[in-house]
Amino acid sequence: MLIYGEVTEVDGPSSRVRMRIPDRDGMSTHWLQVPQASSGRHQTRVMPAVGERVAAILDEDGIQGCVLGGIYTSQNPAPDGDAQAVYARFEDGTVLAGDGLKNWHFTVPSGGRLTFAVGANAITIDDSGVTIRAVQFNGVRA
Repeated sequence: MLIYGEVTEVDGPSSRVRMRIPDRDGMSTHWLQVPQASSGRHQTRVMPAVGERVAAILDEDGIQGCVLGGIYTSQNPAPDGDAQAVYARFEDGTVLAGDGLKNWHFTVPSGGRLTFAVGANAITIDDSGVTIRAVQFNGVRA
């Protein structure tokens, strides 16, 4: 059965949550799996937060099942913008947005740090500036 509830506990390493179901006198579920976009050779994990409203499919007893995903509410409205865009906003204010083609925008709030690393080479951007650590620097060509 399809049911809505609120996440009460999160176990990130196992991709599971527990939820409270208001329509069932606040009953708590057992640990429910949270399906991910990929769990094989390529892996992703995006977990709902404690207090987030989610939809789940549960067994007849309403105890076991899996979470389908988060549900936008008036307290947590959907982001503005193009419904076809890729958009992720994190609790600290970091935003990753793009049109899914060639245009991407990545914003980290003041006090944050962004690092791109390949092996021993890295580019770090923070409030103090840009730091490039390179085994060999080949310069810039137009």
